[in-house]
Amino acid sequence: MSVNIKVFVCLTQVWWLCRFCRRFGHVFKRNLDLLKRRHHDAQQSKGKNMKNYTFVISAVSIALLALLAPTSFGQKAGAMSKAQAMAQQLNLTPQQKEKVLPILAAEVPKVQAIKNDNSLSKMQKMQQLRAIHQQSDPQMKAILSPDQYKKLQQIRLQTIREATQGRF
Repeated sequence: MSVNIKVFVCLTQVWWLCRFCRRFGHVFKRNLDLLKRRHHDAQQSKGKNMKNYTFVISAVSIALLALLAPTSFGQKAGAMSKAQAMAQQLNLTPQQKEKVLPILAAEVPKVQAIKNDNSLSKMQKMQQLRAIHQQSDPQMKAILSPDQYKKLQQIRLQTIREATQGRF
């Protein structure tokens, strides 16, 4: 008898389940369709977002490469013009210019690199600039008059101040 009751209960549950599904099956189907559509839309938008991310990352990479590009011809010309401006401040004779300009032109890019290096502390910048100036000092002292050499020292001191104060 207990087996018959279990079968009856089981059949009753199946009957109610079928009746429930017939009555509300369309709701479940509609919800299932909505879920499928949302999943499909999410997958498509994910692809679009990836394209946007790829584009943004590419643009940023190109911009960074342009900023970190090696010294160009224009920058080298800028170094030469700075060296000529310094030579003009020192009131050099043509013979002195011939000797001093190559020394200054070699020095200017190094000084600019130190000024623009934000990873260095003010003290490190000052020490590195002084080291660069000390390398060329003996040559400059031999070429320049005492007054011109004093003026050069003042210009170099100003350069060190600008580098350590962040003005350039």
